[in-house]
Amino acid sequence: MKPLPLIQEYFSSAASGVSFPYTPIKSETTLPSCNDQALNNPLQGRELSARSQVELDSLADNAWNVPETFYHDLMYLMPASVVYFAEAGPMIKANSFLLGILEIPEDDSDFGEIKLRELFGLKTAGGATILDTLVKGESIWVNDVEFTTLNKRKVWLNISGKPRRDRCGDVVGAVIICSDVTEFKQLQQRFLQSQKMEIMGLIASGVIHDFNNLLMVIGGNCELMRYHLRSGNPLETNIDEIQNATERATNLTRQLLAFCRNQALSESNIDVSKIVADSKKMLHRVLGELIELTLETDPYLWQVHANPGHIEQLFLNLLLNSRDAMPNGGRITVKMLNLCIRNNTPAVPKRIPPGNYIHISVSDTGIGIPPAVLGKIFDPFFTTKESGKGTGLGLATVNDIIRVYKGFVQATSEENVGTTFDIYLPAISEKAQSALPESEDEAFATGNEAVMVVDDDDSIRELLSSTLTESGYKVYLACDGDEAMEISKELGAPVQLLITDLGMPKISGLELADNLKERWADLKVMVISGHNTNEILKQGLLRREFAYLQKPFKLATLHGMIRELMC
Repeated sequence: MKPLPLIQEYFSSAASGVSFPYTPIKSETTLPSCNDQALNNPLQGRELSARSQVELDSLADNAWNVPETFYHDLMYLMPASVVYFAEAGPMIKANSFLLGILEIPEDDSDFGEIKLRELFGLKTAGGATILDTLVKGESIWVNDVEFTTLNKRKVWLNISGKPRRDRCGDVVGAVIICSDVTEFKQLQQRFLQSQKMEIMGLIASGVIHDFNNLLMVIGGNCELMRYHLRSGNPLETNIDEIQNATERATNLTRQLLAFCRNQALSESNIDVSKIVADSKKMLHRVLGELIELTLETDPYLWQVHANPGHIEQLFLNLLLNSRDAMPNGGRITVKMLNLCIRNNTPAVPKRIPPGNYIHISVSDTGIGIPPAVLGKIFDPFFTTKESGKGTGLGLATVNDIIRVYKGFVQATSEENVGTTFDIYLPAISEKAQSALPESEDEAFATGNEAVMVVDDDDSIRELLSSTLTESGYKVYLACDGDEAMEISKELGAPVQLLITDLGMPKISGLELADNLKERWADLKVMVISGHNTNEILKQGLLRREFAYLQKPFKLATLHGMIRELMC
C-alpha cells in the first residue's frame, strides 16, 4: 500500500517549513492498523457512523504527527549528528552537531540542504548513492567517508542509516546518524607516518653507512691533492670548495643518523653568524633566483652552546618556509643581535626569563598566515599545503630544536604583508673566537710501525694505504676478519697497530681485535665507523682502551691519533 495522501501532504509541507499541529495521544487509545477492515474495506467504511469516521480520522492524524515531535526531540538531544529525510529525498531536519561538523550556518537552510545532498549523494560500495539505498528500503553503514566542509576542511565520517516505514511497511523516510571520526583518522595517519619514518630510519641508517664511506673517499683524496699541490696552484680553490661541501654533507649525515637512531648530537660553543655565513651559498641555491636573502649580524655576536648541525637545520627550515610563502619571489631578512633581557625589557615576550640571549629574526614579504592558523603552525604534522606537498614537520622541528637549547620562538604575521619569526637562544656572553685554520700544507705525522688496515670497502682501504705508506708505515691490507687472520699467521714480525672497521661480515672488528691481541699482546687498536662515539660506548660496542674515529674523518686527524697511540 502506498503512503496515504495525508502522509504525502505532511512530507511536502514539512519540506517547505510547514509543521502540523501536535496533539498528544492518550496511552489507552488504540491506533488503527493496516488490517483494520474500516480502512481496507470501502463498503464497511461507508457503514461507519459519522462520529466514528471523525474519531478515526482524528486518531490517524495524531498517529502521523508523532514522528515530527519525536524525531525533533531525539535529534536535538542526541550528542551525535542526525539527519531526518522524507521519502522523496528533501531534508527535513539536520541537528546542530552535523551542521557544526560541516561548518554550515544554522540559519542557512538552502545551502545546508545543498551540502547534505552532496554528502548523501556519495556512492556506497554497491554503486548506489547513500540516499538512494535508503529510499529502496535498505539500511546502510559506510565507514571513513571523506568530505570537504564549507570552509574547505577535510573531515571523515562514519555514516549509518535506516529507512523509516509506515505501519504498512512502505518507506516514508530515513534517519541517518553521522559520527565524526576526523580526529581518529588524523591520529591514525600520524601513527602510519611515524611507522613510515621508523622504517625509513632503518633504511637510511644502512644507506648512511655507505654514504659516509663515499664522503670519506672524496674528502680524503681532496686532502691528499691539497697536500701535494704547491701553494698558489689555481686548483686549490676548487679543492677547498669540494672539501667544504664534503664537511657540510658529513654534518648532515650525522644529523640524519642521530635522528634515525635517536642519538644525542655533540654540542659546543659556536658562532651562529659564521655557520649562517658559511651556508650562504648553499642557501641561495636552495631559495632560488626569485628570493633576495639579506643577512644583518652584530660583529660581536655572542656564542651559543649547541650542535652546529641543529643550527643549520633551524635556519634551513625557516628559510624554506619563507620561500614557500613567496611563490612569486620576495625578500627574506635575517638579523642576529645580542640581547640582554631584564624584567622590564620592552618588546620581549613576558614568558622569557631574564638573561643574555642571541635574538634571531627571520622576516619575509610573503602571503602571511591567517590568525586562525597562526597558533597551530608549530604543531607536528600541521600543514596548510596541498596533500603530498608538505609533511607538517618543518616548523615543528624548528620548535623542537629551540626547546632543546632552552630557547623561545614567537611568530607574528599579517596577511599579504609577511611573517616574522623571533628566536631567543641563551647565549654565552663572549665573542666567538675564530678558530685558527688548519694548515693544509703541514706535513702529516710520520712513523715506521707495521699497520694492518681491515675494511670491507675497497676505496677506504686504498685511501688509508696510500696516506699511511707515504708517511713511512708498513701497511697490510685485508677486506675482512678472515683474511686478516690469515695474514697474521703468515707474518713473522708482529703488527703494532690495527685499524679496523667496526661492522664487517663474518668477523666483527671487535672480535678480530680480540683474536689478534691473543697473538700480539702489545697490539694497539683503532676502530673506525660511522656511529657516534657515545652511542658506541653506550651499546657496549667499543672498549675504552681502543681508540675510536668516526667516519668520515680527516687524514690529518688520523695521523695525529696514530702518533698519540704509539707514543
